[in-house]
Amino acid sequence: MTMVVATATREGRWWVVEIEGVGVTQGRNLAEARSMAADLVVVMTGAAEDAIEIELEVELEPELAREIAAAKAAVADLAVRQQEAAAASRQAARDLVEQVGVSGRDAAVILGVSAQRVSQLLAG
Repeated sequence: MTMVVATATREGRWWVVEIEGVGVTQGRNLAEARSMAADLVVVMTGAAEDAIEIELEVELEPELAREIAAAKAAVADLAVRQQEAAAASRQAARDLVEQVGVSGRDAAVILGVSAQRVSQLLAG
């Protein structure tokens, strides 16, 4: 499969899509823009539709692009922190039940979660 890079830029109500060396097309939304880009490549190069994959790069104002990058980084950081919190919770639940000998219900009260959550933590 051949990867084709297409650059989409917003112009009014349309996404204008440029494929270097192939041409320009447009779409009302990014899904349509990707589809139109694939159609353009097929028509202009003779490539089989199932032989190409469109990598759509959205070009935005630099300030907005930085804002979006920061938001994505924050989401990725949150995912890491959630995994760390879940691991810490699993370990704390195990320690309470196995080392201290408290019941699952008591562990739930101590951890501030439901008894069902403690059960999930111990199973995980």
